[in-house]
Amino acid sequence: MQAASLVLMARILGAGGYGALAGSVALFMVCGQFTGLGSGIALVRHVSRGGELRCRFAATERAYLLSGLVLTVIAVPVSLVLLGSLVSASALIFLAM
Repeated sequence: MQAASLVLMARILGAGGYGALAGSVALFMVCGQFTGLGSGIALVRHVSRGGELRCRFAATERAYLLSGLVLTVIAVPVSLVLLGSLVSASALIFLAM
């Protein structure tokens, strides 16, 4: 199904549009590596030591939410500048989410 959707997107978007889509997805994947700022690993370490889960889990959720929002606010304008009119702003926001 994934291969079929990629072929369909390439047909609909054309070579330039598909290249712009691939570039924006790559940018979001690079930014996505920084989401959470390592708090997921800290959660696993804390729980394995026998710590309380509820408080640490809430802090991890906040870290993911805030860092994800900040990275989205950074990545969408950067991709709009780099890609110009090849991909609409609403499509980029959808991809970022």
